Amino acid sequence: SATAPDQAQAVTAARVKQIEDGGGAVGVLARLHGATVRVVDVAVGRPSGRIDKEDAAPREAIEDAFRLGMAIADAEADSGADVLIPALVGVGGSTVAAALSGVLTGKDAAA
Repeated sequence: SATAPDQAQAVTAARVKQIEDGGGAVGVLARLHGATVRVVDVAVGRPSGRIDKEDAAPREAIEDAFRLGMAIADAEADSGADVLIPALVGVGGSTVAAALSGVLTGKDAAA
């Protein structure tokens, strides 16, 4: 079911807490495969409205988030990580992530 915008932050916070506590599908899969989970808050500002009507976040905030992700990936690889699986936890964030991925890869985000 859809989550009301005023509930989105609470739902996201609950999901993050569950992952940090080792619960949910993420925790189960990590334990099954001897993997570690690292949660990093890369919030880029207030929740956005419709991304076809307004920016999801300021460009600088998005660029900063990408740079942070690259630095984390480099540090994890340098410390011996074999595989990195970035993930998104948040209500409505997958739409923005798909749009950004489409722009960055030159592919159709809906494909």
